[in-house]
Amino acid sequence: IDRGLETLPDDLAGSCEQVTRVTEASVPGFSVLIEPSPLTASPEPLIPMLQSTAHKIAIVFDFIPMHYPTIYLRHAASRVEYAAGLDALRGYDEFICISHLVKDELARVIGRRPELAHVAWPAGVSNARSEGEGRPTGPIVVMTGDEGRKNTYGALAAIGVATAGGDDPRNVLVIGMAGQETRVHHWSIHAAMRPGEAITAGRISEDELHEALNTASVVVVASFDEGLSLPVIEAINSGANVVAADIPAHRELIGKGSYLVDPRSIRRLARAIRKYSGSRRGFARQQAQLAEHQHGDLERVIVERTLARLGASVVALPAERVHVTGSDLKVALATPYPPQKSGIADFSAAIAEELNNLCDLTILTTSDARVPDHIKHGSIDSVIAQGSTGAGDYDSFVTVLGNSHFHVPFLEVMKSIDTVAVLHDTRMVELYLALRGLGGVEQVMTRGSDNRALTPSLTEQIDDMRLLQNMGFWEIAHRAKALIMHSPSAAPWVEQQTGVTPFVLPFANYRAPRAGEVTEAMRHAARERLGFASDAIHLGTFGFIDIRTKMVDVIVESAAWLTTWGHRVSLHLVGSAS
Repeated sequence: IDRGLETLPDDLAGSCEQVTRVTEASVPGFSVLIEPSPLTASPEPLIPMLQSTAHKIAIVFDFIPMHYPTIYLRHAASRVEYAAGLDALRGYDEFICISHLVKDELARVIGRRPELAHVAWPAGVSNARSEGEGRPTGPIVVMTGDEGRKNTYGALAAIGVATAGGDDPRNVLVIGMAGQETRVHHWSIHAAMRPGEAITAGRISEDELHEALNTASVVVVASFDEGLSLPVIEAINSGANVVAADIPAHRELIGKGSYLVDPRSIRRLARAIRKYSGSRRGFARQQAQLAEHQHGDLERVIVERTLARLGASVVALPAERVHVTGSDLKVALATPYPPQKSGIADFSAAIAEELNNLCDLTILTTSDARVPDHIKHGSIDSVIAQGSTGAGDYDSFVTVLGNSHFHVPFLEVMKSIDTVAVLHDTRMVELYLALRGLGGVEQVMTRGSDNRALTPSLTEQIDDMRLLQNMGFWEIAHRAKALIMHSPSAAPWVEQQTGVTPFVLPFANYRAPRAGEVTEAMRHAARERLGFASDAIHLGTFGFIDIRTKMVDVIVESAAWLTTWGHRVSLHLVGSAS
């Protein structure tokens, strides 16, 4: 428990011992770990337990914050905490998921299909009273919640359209927005309803909820996303038919039908509401679909799975466990390094300075590199010569790859050592060209494809990179433990061509200004130092100067046209050339 939060009520805590964390010394005192909500609290107090041989069970409800990061994970702290929770999921042996939808997504999140995963609902949901169809004489009921994902306004707007032109006053009841009466009032007015036609329910009892649903004209559930839709289950168990958003959670419960519609379309929602309100059309089908849902009782599954593992083995920390703190985490970074004429070498040097402060870092690079004395370093050639034993006792081995001959040894090391690959370029064709020639490039580009012919020819594709039909990532993607890319535009192509999903991390700007703010006066002074005329257009191109990849010919032609049109142009080519 977190002693900084509210005290756990006695009727929940019972006679349980309450501790704030599990220490390494106390790990052998436990057989089973049950985490009822692993993504809503920090895993840090449980890390020794997660690293132990105890049987670990996680109850997983949804991954909604990951679907809407700009809403739920807007700040760095919340993103880090959620990422830590996702990472900790990989430490569990068994999972209880709230729906088949969540169970399937869990496999994608942890990178494997868990051996033990169950779908279970709380007994209060599974055993809720279920009866025949109710009496559709009451209001249209909106079941929602106090967040944008629930799409409350969309539901009200659709009801406004569906009931427009009628002589009788509208009768709408909004459940789930207790305390938000003013907001619902304004939304209903905006949805062309008259004052008082949409009523917001306060806190209501189970019996009051059942009565409202049993007599509802129709129940509208317009949510954009759910892990399990309790409102749909409650409505059908109470005898009401439902018009709901066409989302996976709803399809799992009540199948497909015209009662499921795109929640973004007010017109389609309105049409479905008009069709199903005032009757129980579709109810029997929805009830039958819900009755066929395969799941267990959450409480029973927890008891059975806990008892099955209680005292089953001696619990201890493994001899070589994951390090909790970064200070002794041993990381090998295999990369080009200055003075090599590669921007990636400079980038790695900047990264190494920061990474060296966080862990036990070793740079593995070529013999011409000049790694500062305060950073440990070794020879990449020596690592390659040792084969699989070259991985040493590093906790993590990271290989940095770019699209040039500088990276040939770092590609070679991936043959014998499992590494994380950091990809700096959106293609690897020139790298394989330097290593294996045209034939080798063609093999890599056609691997994993039924089409073994390159059209146009490989020579033509290399002369004009815009013609490339494959970026040459197959071998790297399938050898790497994980792929990290800087390009969000290239990542989908890599996944499409290799079947491997890369992690996308924005490129870090490691040449930040020394000043806290760059002012116009500073810009003016810089232009003067560089001799930039104030009455000219200045065009700059940065990096290797060629026409195949950087298209410098297009920049020169642009400068020529500007000159023809009467502009004064200064062209600056910054970088090396063949």
